[in-house]
Amino acid sequence: MGYIILPFRLLGEYRRFHANFARVSLPIQRTLELFIKEGHWERHLRRVRNLNRKKHDRMKAALLEHLGDKMEIVSEGGGLNINIRPKTPMDLARLEERAKAVGIKLYFAKAYCGGEWDAIRMGFGGFEVEEIDKAVEAFSQVWKGQNHSERIVKC
Repeated sequence: MGYIILPFRLLGEYRRFHANFARVSLPIQRTLELFIKEGHWERHLRRVRNLNRKKHDRMKAALLEHLGDKMEIVSEGGGLNINIRPKTPMDLARLEERAKAVGIKLYFAKAYCGGEWDAIRMGFGGFEVEEIDKAVEAFSQVWKGQNHSERIVKC
């Protein structure tokens, strides 16, 4: 369920557009209204922001610890990932194959933004804070071309 705040002049157009979509029941709408009015939404957002900041900081620290001299962070702070690139030429397709072989799914910026620019998107949203070190360590072993016998289920 979502909500939108519109200028009055757009309300008619929105209603015409939205008429084709299923409606959310009034009890659910009322529950959300109370959730927001009573301040629960703001508290929830603060908790999520704090948790995501901890995950970001843990991911960044782990990347620097395990791959600091081999990679550069090219963007961070704009979502639930940190974009990295190798400092020296690397066959990213081969890296992706090696990662896949041990159960690590890699995501690349190029797939989302197009063009020629690319980076590896190191996502942290799906991890618990305490899982991040182990995941980055496993990825770093793949990066360095080392054998990694333990399959990573959650990446």
